[in-house]
Order: sequence, then structure tokens, then C-alpha cells
Amino acid sequence: MLNSGKLLEDQGDLQNAMNTYVMAAKINPQSSLAYQGIGNCHLKMGDFARAIDDYERSVSYDHNNKYSYNGLGVAYQNVKNDSRALKNFNRAIEIDPNFSYPYNGLGNLHYQNKNYSESLTSFENALKLNPENPMILANLACCQSALGKHEEAMSTFRRASNEAHNHDISGNQRQYLATKLK
Repeated sequence: MLNSGKLLEDQGDLQNAMNTYVMAAKINPQSSLAYQGIGNCHLKMGDFARAIDDYERSVSYDHNNKYSYNGLGVAYQNVKNDSRALKNFNRAIEIDPNFSYPYNGLGNLHYQNKNYSESLTSFENALKLNPENPMILANLACCQSALGKHEEAMSTFRRASNEAHNHDISGNQRQYLATKLK
């Protein structure tokens, strides 16, 4: 059932994905993965408060769920609770130092707060772990530009654009990239 929910989520059918994850949670009320999935759907729908509740429940059942800690970081960042975002991104990294997403999240958090040097380091760490990810590349390019590294930024933007064409990315990711690559 969780696989069906993930497939629906990846296809952008968030309401049916959420319904599937909710059914999985009813079957197994202590399923960290079911609440992680519900949290993912709420996050993608922009309901950050509910995403936080879902991810918190997920990590209460599995204290090593790096995906839910990363989701908590993103959700807290979106409600402007930077200290909690930082705490959860760092917890995801503590669980798995080779997981690129929380480094990208830290990069976004630092960038949002105009801490461009820290942002650059975080994006570079993410890119070392996931060198072909167009989202990370686009974020890195924005940071390079903010630091006045315009030629490097243009090169990184081109690379992000090329990688976006080489990868199957979701509609939300494609929209995000289009905004960054303008």
C-alpha cells in the first residue's frame, strides 16, 4: 500500500496518495513511513503545519527516519522557524551524512537568510553527494550569482538546465527550475 501511495505522490496525485497513506496508517497505526507519506503530501500541498504534525508523528515511531527529519526541516523553514529547520536538517545529516537533501535544505535556509558563504558550502556538499541533481545545481548557481561569481553561476545554470533535460523530474520540480533558470 505504501508503494502505491508513493507512486501516486510521484505522479502528482497528492489527494489519492494521501488517502492511500491514511489507509496504510489505519492498518498499521505506528507506521513511520505512512506518516512520512502523509507529511510529504501536506508539504507539497503547502499545508506546513499539518506536515510538521505528520513528520513529528513519523519520527516518534522511527527516530532514524532521515526523510521525515528532512521534511521537518523544509516545513519549519516554510513557517519561518529557522532554529527548528536547522535542528532537523542537522538530525537528518547525523543519521546519514551521505544524504544530499538536508544539505540542500541547509543551503536554502542559509541563502534565504543571506548567509551566502554558508549557503555555498551546503550546496557544494549536496552536489558532492548528488552531482547530477538539477535542483541542487540551480540552487548553487543562484548562490554563486549572489556572491558575484557570475561566470561560474552561468556555467552552473547551463549544467542545471542540461541535467533537467536528462532526468525525469516532477511537475513541481520543473516549475521550480523554470523560475530559477529565468
